[in-house]
Amino acid sequence: DLDEELLMIAVGPPEGTEGIDPDAGATELRKALKSARWPAVVGSVDGLLTAVLTSRPNADLGRMLEDVVGGLSGGTFAEPFVGVSRPCTVAQLPQAQSEARTAHRLGPSSSKERVHFYDGLVLYRLLSPLGTGPTLANFVEDELKPLIEHDERHNGELLQTLDAYLRSNGNKIVTARALQLQRRSVYYRME
Repeated sequence: DLDEELLMIAVGPPEGTEGIDPDAGATELRKALKSARWPAVVGSVDGLLTAVLTSRPNADLGRMLEDVVGGLSGGTFAEPFVGVSRPCTVAQLPQAQSEARTAHRLGPSSSKERVHFYDGLVLYRLLSPLGTGPTLANFVEDELKPLIEHDERHNGELLQTLDAYLRSNGNKIVTARALQLQRRSVYYRME
């Protein structure tokens, strides 16, 4: 039902899809989603399997997607990574496709998990446009050096706090919960 909240996923191996038959992969993903009773439209865009799914807001999406992708492990797209967009409407699908592709590209840098949510990659999304080389090095030197030095001198956790703060989209209450701290401690660290 296209009136419901939707998700877009991008599925593929981390090393690229050269030499892989996307039609066979799409068929395998379609079967895996059907067996999970998850309505979807599946295809291939620029070598990545792409699917538009109905969102399941009260479900453990990570586990559900992990189960679906587990069914692909022996097939055409063996050991795939999944990038997941934020929930969207039909009108927002172009943005969702970009988010899913970004999560697929950046996710493996953040963890060894196979399913990566766009919302969970805040710091990586912030830093990835800087690329590698002098631009990123200069950014780290200019902006993060004082935090790094403070943490080293005082065995502190300011970088960890910044990471949690960015992952929670600037919400200090969510940051406190993620770090298992009182809100006052987060406010103090943010000063």
